[in-house]
Amino acid sequence: MSQFTAEFAETGPDLIESMGETVTYYPSGGDTGRQIKAVIERDPLQSVGEVPGPSIAPRAMLTVLDRQTSISDDGLGGIASTEIDTAVDEIAYAVRVGEEAERRPLGARPKALGGMLRLEVR
Repeated sequence: MSQFTAEFAETGPDLIESMGETVTYYPSGGDTGRQIKAVIERDPLQSVGEVPGPSIAPRAMLTVLDRQTSISDDGLGGIASTEIDTAVDEIAYAVRVGEEAERRPLGARPKALGGMLRLEVR
C-alpha cells in the first residue's frame, strides 16, 4: 500500500462521518437490509441504454467504507468489496435530497481505494 493510500484510508471514516447520509444496503436483493453511511454524489437523469427502448434514470455515485459492518456496529457501517454482487445487490437512498429512500440496483463494478468503495447506483 502506498503512503498516499495509507493516509487516505485514515481519513475515510472522518469523511463518511461528516458528509455521509444513511442508506440501506440490500445484499442479494433480499428483504433484509443493513443501514450504513454513504457520501452521495447525485447526477441528473442519465441514459441507461436499451430496455427495450431508450430509457433514462437518476444515477448516483456512493462512497462507503470498505468493510462489512452496519451503523449499529460502529456508527458508520460499510460494504466489503468481497460481498458485492452487482447483478442482484440494491441500495435504498434518497434520489433527491429530502425525499423518501428508493431501492436502486448497483451499476458497474465498484472501485476500491484506501479502505473506501465507490459504487454506481442507478
